[in-house]
Amino acid sequence: MPEFKHVLRWPVQWGDQDAYQHVNNTIYFRWFETGRMTYSAEVGLDRARLEGEGLGVILPAISCQFRSALIHPDTVHIGTSVTRFGRTSMTMVHRIWSEAQQKVVADGESTVVVYQYRDQTPVVIPDFVRKGIEGLEGRALGGDFYGQSLVLPTSRVGPREDLGDSDDLRLRNPPRAGRDGIERRGGDRWGGESPLAGDDCNLIGMDADGDFVIT
Repeated sequence: MPEFKHVLRWPVQWGDQDAYQHVNNTIYFRWFETGRMTYSAEVGLDRARLEGEGLGVILPAISCQFRSALIHPDTVHIGTSVTRFGRTSMTMVHRIWSEAQQKVVADGESTVVVYQYRDQTPVVIPDFVRKGIEGLEGRALGGDFYGQSLVLPTSRVGPREDLGDSDDLRLRNPPRAGRDGIERRGGDRWGGESPLAGDDCNLIGMDADGDFVIT
């Protein structure tokens, strides 16, 4: 899997199988977890360093698409990669490849959030986290809109109370530029399709004019 910078070779255990004589679905999520933890260690984001900064990570979402059943004996390759940074979160993708079948047997995706446990709140991804990941991936992951504050008029998302009390909310499929009036901070509009279209984004507060600010 050359598209993945971090790959583990992992033997399938007899006990990974269930009564239906194939690897149980829960095992794939364990493999994703193993890949996530070893990936973090490779880029220098081990638990001790995060705790030294007063930080941790949480996993608010994870999914898996099962493509083919696995049976023992086999050896799998666990690919892990970070593909996107948000403000406080990052998107991690996973892939399981079977040596016996010579094909991908599962794909997954997870959302990882940098979290301040003392205050029980998400925090902006630290620079050392970003640099470690981008160093391994060999490319910048911020996207065209990273670091740009955008204004989303409240008329497009409804009253504040409809969105809950968090200061760091997720907006699914934000509106497109022009048609729905997404603007950069400072008032100039994005040209053409918004780089946020079809993506998640983080709501980081409300400005003096009562508009929600997203990034």
